[in-house]
Amino acid sequence: MAIGPWNRDAVGLSRVLLTRSWNSGSLLSIHASAGIGKTHLLHSIGHVSVEDDPSRRVVVGLLEYFGNVLQEAEQEDRLESTWQAYFGQASALLVDDVDSTFLSPENRSRGWSVIRWFLEEGRPVVVTSAHPLRLQPRTREQLAGLNASWCESCLNPPSIEGLCEIASIVARRINHSITTQRIRRIAVEADGSPRRAVGLVYRDRGEAV
Repeated sequence: MAIGPWNRDAVGLSRVLLTRSWNSGSLLSIHASAGIGKTHLLHSIGHVSVEDDPSRRVVVGLLEYFGNVLQEAEQEDRLESTWQAYFGQASALLVDDVDSTFLSPENRSRGWSVIRWFLEEGRPVVVTSAHPLRLQPRTREQLAGLNASWCESCLNPPSIEGLCEIASIVARRINHSITTQRIRRIAVEADGSPRRAVGLVYRDRGEAV
């Protein structure tokens, strides 16, 4: 992935959390508006962590997904076996979209129970959200009483140069021959959104997005 001023802090913090302090119960929250690259960064963190040590097992998913999994397990009376299968041997938890407004209060609580368990077990957790978690009363309630360190990082929209780099990386990955001038036009049209820049590169090659 492209690393620049827009995401360098988050990348650096995640490396510290998931390499130097792997066995500590620490929470890193990464927040940004839609399309800036939160989910991409979260998955990149997971891939790098496993590449560093293939014995690690990293669980990645939406808070909504974890809530749904536990709800189904409760209904079928297999909560303990499901919990062990999904989380028991996991080294770290990476959760996307923890401030989603689409969750029921019950499933939100189920999802956060997973986060709390990892932190209580001394395992690192990285989450993404649209807004700073410290400003959200519901989050403070979920984390109240936990003896875990907590830090936050904000992703900013990349510059034109950053978007050019992102578009160039994607073009190389999909073997798309594209001129520097066209890359620049895509970066301008993306208007600060890495997600839009990726889509425009695919569209430039004539693919549906």
